[in-house]
Amino acid sequence: MSAPVQVAIAIHNHQPVGNFDSVFAEAADRAYRPFLEALARHPGVRLSMHWSGSLLEWVETNQPSLLDALGALVARGQVELLSGAFYEPILAVIPPWDQQGSWSGWRSI
Repeated sequence: MSAPVQVAIAIHNHQPVGNFDSVFAEAADRAYRPFLEALARHPGVRLSMHWSGSLLEWVETNQPSLLDALGALVARGQVELLSGAFYEPILAVIPPWDQQGSWSGWRSI
């Protein structure tokens, strides 16, 4: 008998800065919350998740129970959080001095 297949899954959740509250709310109600609820019902499914900074800010203010649901999945080791830059920049094309927010690099332009 062959070994079981293992698949690495990473989910990326994002909403652009300045998007309408109604768009955030609809995505939370139709996608983010149902997905977290489905994961909670299937503890054998493990994956990574990334939530963009603007989305996390909106969730914290408008639907903090989503953070509770995500935190519960993280606490039981079912979800591993991936980090990234807050506004989703493409860091590879930003000068190293600006990747960390240091404005001293302006002198070298």
